[in-house]
Parts: sequence; C-alpha cells; structure tokens
Amino acid sequence: MPEAGWDTVLAASLPAVAAGAAWLGWRGGAAAARRRGRAELVAAERFAHLGRLVRGVPDGRFDWSDGALRLFGLTAPPPGTGDEPLFERLDPADRDRLREDLAAAALGRALPLREIRLRSGPESPRVLAARAEAESDRQGRVRRVVLRLQDVTERRALETELDGLIRELLRSNEELEQFASVASHDLRQPLRVVTIYVSLLEEDLQGQLSGEAAESLAYVRDGVRRMERLITDLLDYARVGRSAEDRPVPLDAVIATARADLAFEIAESGAMLSVPSDLPVLMGHQGEMERLWLNLLGNALKYRAADRPPRVRVTCVAEDSFWAIRIIDNGIGIPPDQAERVFGIFQRLHPRDAYPGTGIGLAIARKIAERHGGTLRVEPAEQGAVFLLRWPRR
Repeated sequence: MPEAGWDTVLAASLPAVAAGAAWLGWRGGAAAARRRGRAELVAAERFAHLGRLVRGVPDGRFDWSDGALRLFGLTAPPPGTGDEPLFERLDPADRDRLREDLAAAALGRALPLREIRLRSGPESPRVLAARAEAESDRQGRVRRVVLRLQDVTERRALETELDGLIRELLRSNEELEQFASVASHDLRQPLRVVTIYVSLLEEDLQGQLSGEAAESLAYVRDGVRRMERLITDLLDYARVGRSAEDRPVPLDAVIATARADLAFEIAESGAMLSVPSDLPVLMGHQGEMERLWLNLLGNALKYRAADRPPRVRVTCVAEDSFWAIRIIDNGIGIPPDQAERVFGIFQRLHPRDAYPGTGIGLAIARKIAERHGGTLRVEPAEQGAVFLLRWPRR
C-alpha cells in the first residue's frame, strides 16, 4: 500500500472517533469515549486490512493490535517476549531484513515501505506491506517503534495476473503483425498474377473483345485494385502505434504535407482550404499524424456536395489540457445517428460506386488520435460535417 494509505484510513476515522468521544464524555465519562475510539480504530483496520505492532524501547516487547492479530491468523497475542513470536511466523528470507528495519527505526532513521511474507503453509503465503517507524518523546528520544502492516496478497496476485495478460497480449500482437505482413505478401502475389494475365488477355484479344467481355475484364481489374487497397489499409490500421517514439511535430507542417498529397483532388474539385497561421507544435509520431490529416482532409474533399465546391476550414483553440482542433467542411454531412458508425472498420454510409474507398480511413484516424492520448468524434452541424480532434497539450 502507498505510504498515504495508513494515514488516509486513520484520518477518515478520526472525526468519528472525536465525535464519539465528545458525545460519550457528555453522557458519562472518558472511559466510554476510549472504548468508542478503539472500536472505530478496529473497524478501520478491518476495512483496510491493516494492523500494527508497537515495540517498546528498550524492553523490546510487542503490543499486537486486533488488526495485526487478524493478519497473522491469531485470536490472542502469542506467548513469549522479544522478536521471536513475530519472526517465527515470517518467511525465513524476510526475517533478517525486518530485523534490520526495526533496529534502524529504533535509531530514528526513515525507512521505505517493504514487503514481507508470512511463513508458507498449505496455501500460498500471505504478503504484507510493512514499514517500521519511530515515535519519540518531546526530548527527541525514541520511546517505541511502530510496525505498520497491510495485507496486499490479493493485490499482488491481481498484479501478477495482469502482468501475465499484458505479456500474452504483447506476444499475440507481435504474432498478428507478423501474420499480417506474411498474409499481405501472399495475398498480393496472386493479385499481381491476375493483373498481369488480364493485361495479356487484353493485348492478345485487342479488337476481338465484345463489349460485354471488355466490361467483365474491367470489373476484374477494378476488383484487384480494390483488394490491393484493402490489404494496404488493413496493414496501416494494424501498424498504428508500432512506430518509433513521439517527438515535437509542428502541426502546420503536417497539414502542409497532407495538402501536397491531395494537390490533385484540391485542384480538380476547386476546393479552398483555410488553415490558421499560428498552429501549435504537438507531440506525436509524424508519419501517423500525416496519415491522420490525409484521411481527414481527404474525407472532406471526397464527400463534397454536387452543387458547390468544397470549403474546408481548420480551427484550433486551447481547452484545458487539450488542443481542440476542428475540421469543418460544407459537404454532404453525416446524419447524427451515424456519427459513431463512420469510425467502424468497413462501415460505409454510401454506395461504393458513388464514393469509392475501403471504409477504413476514419477508423485509422481515430486509432491514431487515441494512440496519442486524444479523441476524434463528429460534432453536430447544420451543413456539412465537423470533426473534433482533441490532442494533448504537452
């Protein structure tokens, strides 16, 4: 348990102890108040699995609290004096370390939290977090050493289980990435063969193909292209978060790269992009950030309205610990009930022949944002679509 754990529990119980003491004092005496205070302390120890042993200086005798007895599975203080009643119940490997801590605390030294194990029985040993602390009189002389304890067995078991799950997840992710790379190569090879033979057929049968046959070959070629794009997008989605460490990246440079990649689409559609001149520097992986903005800006250009040229505006304001970046367009918009669906893999709101694509772009964009500790969502808009990208300010 962290150092503050014991103090927090005691602090929480003190108001109740004080109130009980005052009430009982009015009713008839300090003895009743002391009993009430002790009951509150016992309840606090039981709730937080706490206990304490108080060792007198210089007599060396231990006083066991009810919580300490419970932690050691005892109903009454063990017989004997000195350290042995305590140490004989500990794992032999932890006895010397605890002796050193108690001796150091008796000299007034501050000690870190340490873990000790109870002597093994038929079950797994219990694990206790322990700290020895000195209590001194007004003249600074150490009068006693308090050994504070907490049972952390279940917490350690959960942490061990969690560590195992994390290792298994990392191993599984590595295997999936290897599989994706191999599958990508193996899937692309037959697609290349199909493309080559379709081209050979078109050359050999040039001028002999009927309209229906030529159309069929065109469908084959289009299907191959879409499959290659789908494989590429799936690999990009799987690789998000597997890149090198983050570093400071100017947001205006990222957007400039995305605009350059979309230069043909911008010129063809007559689009106008409005971007602030004072954009911040963000922490992130530049390649992933460029992919995110390529998807967001490309999405705004693709889903444009037929009766007006695209207008895309980027805004950026500081909100608490995040940059709130909005990408606002005047396109066909997104229905409110579909605002989450657009981020799903293979989720399309329109037919492929109207708006081509694999349906993975926005899923990749959201995954990149979340990998960097941010969020990406759709905001309500009267016209067009508004994407809100929240990016950590650090």
